Amino acid sequence: MKPQLFSTIRNSLLVTATLLAFAPAAYSFNDFDPQENRLCIDKVKAYLADHTKQRITDDDFKECYLQYSKSSHYGGRSFSEFACIIGVYASVERLQDSFGLNEYIFRLGNEGSNKMQYNGGPLEISAFDLMSLYENNQLKADNLFKNKNVTILGEISDIRKDPDFGDVVVEIKADNFGIFSITAYIDKDAEQSALAFRIGEQIKLSGTVLGFAELGAGVDVENATLGKL
Repeated sequence: MKPQLFSTIRNSLLVTATLLAFAPAAYSFNDFDPQENRLCIDKVKAYLADHTKQRITDDDFKECYLQYSKSSHYGGRSFSEFACIIGVYASVERLQDSFGLNEYIFRLGNEGSNKMQYNGGPLEISAFDLMSLYENNQLKADNLFKNKNVTILGEISDIRKDPDFGDVVVEIKADNFGIFSITAYIDKDAEQSALAFRIGEQIKLSGTVLGFAELGAGVDVENATLGKL
């Protein structure tokens, strides 16, 4: 790959699709520090988000690589490998910002890189992250969360009473497409508290994770209580 190749970027979707093919490899570079290269990453992100913005130039990339080669994380990587990793980080972060995707998608494929480990203390996670973990590796997600009390942060997408059993049910949005949700069955003693909340409100919900919903459209939680963020 020649350095000037990046000066031909024109289509962000094509670039993103191409770079995401390298995402698992790039994210497995545990000694690569994106914060050391934040200027480069942010410039590529800005161009992917809006093509009217000035794109990163070949000289910018060369300067970034020069600075990177002087860091303790250099590891002898070539310019083309460095440019690819920068592109991957920019594309992944762009998807995180736009669609609620998160780095667990890329970390779960690497057994040694999953940073979330249960240590017996309280667990707190966003609804998007919890859903992504279950979607990518149900076994790992169950090991981390099933039958444990977890606090889940997110946006209410529905509040209702189950017509068959009379339970108060609160659903939290778990993706940006309305496909997945965290379905929480509210503790009987906390049902009145649901009256204080509305659809679209950001909340924290604490309860016992049951795992994947029966129809696979989300994650179920029981004995839940609600709190405001």
